[in-house]
Amino acid sequence: MYDDEEVIEKLGEDNLIQIECDPREYAPIWQTLSVRFEPALGGKSDKPIPDLQMHSGHLFLSERALKSLRDILEPHGELLPVVYSSDNEAPKEGAIFNPLKVVSANERTSTKDSFGEVASLFFDTEEVIF
Repeated sequence: MYDDEEVIEKLGEDNLIQIECDPREYAPIWQTLSVRFEPALGGKSDKPIPDLQMHSGHLFLSERALKSLRDILEPHGELLPVVYSSDNEAPKEGAIFNPLKVVSANERTSTKDSFGEVASLFFDTEEVIF
């Protein structure tokens, strides 16, 4: 979705966007990144850009999703600006949500797939915002 080389160029090698166990602020150093939606291998490029998309543990929000969810998400993290596009859609402004509040998952009921990646998450707390 976004290019690690662009992240290094704009934010520096020490600031790669990664899934952090402890929240990390990016807003003070953030520079707008380009997000490009490409068709899946052998897929068509006529599909619209999704309003919400997970990529490497980060939540992408389209312009429309950002307008709808900004007030809900802002108290819980950073909405880092991006410009997104595809073969069929002109560039628009969106965001990547960087949560700054973290609650623990229930390790007993959460699962991982055969690659060790998270397949499902369950929580024991009412602190989850959605």
